[in-house]
Amino acid sequence: MPPDNLRFGGGASETVLHPIVLVAMLIAVALIFLLPRKYVIWPFLCTAFLVPLGQSILVGGLHFFVIRVIILSVVVRMLASRFTSPAGIFGGRLGTLDIVFLVWAFCRALAGVVVFSFDAGALVYQAGFLLDAIGGFFALRYLICDDDDIYRTLRVFATLCIIIACCMLFERVYRLDVFGLLGGVRAVPEVRNGSVRAEGPFQHELLAGTFAATLLPLFFLLWRDAKSRFLAVLALAVSVIFAPGTIAPDSSVTMPRKVPVCANKADEKKSETKTPSNNFISQVPNLLPCKKYETKNPDVTTEC
Repeated sequence: MPPDNLRFGGGASETVLHPIVLVAMLIAVALIFLLPRKYVIWPFLCTAFLVPLGQSILVGGLHFFVIRVIILSVVVRMLASRFTSPAGIFGGRLGTLDIVFLVWAFCRALAGVVVFSFDAGALVYQAGFLLDAIGGFFALRYLICDDDDIYRTLRVFATLCIIIACCMLFERVYRLDVFGLLGGVRAVPEVRNGSVRAEGPFQHELLAGTFAATLLPLFFLLWRDAKSRFLAVLALAVSVIFAPGTIAPDSSVTMPRKVPVCANKADEKKSETKTPSNNFISQVPNLLPCKKYETKNPDVTTEC
């Protein structure tokens, strides 16, 4: 019996591919095969993060997202280099971390199939996961081989962060997501309590904030490269500014305030107050499901 809290399937019932995205994808594929290996990271990451995930080609019920097409292109070049490069791929052998990642990916896919009793749709879904996870892992493994590749990748991320931050600023000011005009994400952002939650090319606002926050320590590393310090400082600035901009205050949860407690006349004169932490305990029942709850304070009960 499949669990109620897990599901798969859905997605677009037809191809969703904007002409601009189609042209960009074809250019990226061409660059992947024509550029030297060390520069392939530019079209790979730019296409991965600037094209909304919802852009896909539907073939026989299978969704080939743009990022999957890009991953397959890099994998084809990687396999071709096995016959053209004297050292082969990854020096001719897999490392310990490579094996650990492969084991995790296959175990995760197997668990997803077993929980749905080997349903055909679950098999297809997990096959897509393996393509994204293993293909993406080894594509980056092939493109990032040494320290120079690491710093080059950080420069790509810094450039992407600046571009996305500018687009998200436009989104917050004009309440229009330019990536949504391509399809795959919302064109009109969510507004909570009068504050726009910008999402950029991501499918949720929190993913955009997580993207910027995760890159912060990497930009500090990029700052060590003398030739990239200006780019690193600029990327750090936009990350710090725009990561919180994806989160809007939630009026459903109020912060606890000090509440005067007068146990007797002596206490009333002293006007003693509870600490915020004690008051928060008394507020907990208001945030829980509709049942009767009791706290450590015997005078506080809630029932809804």
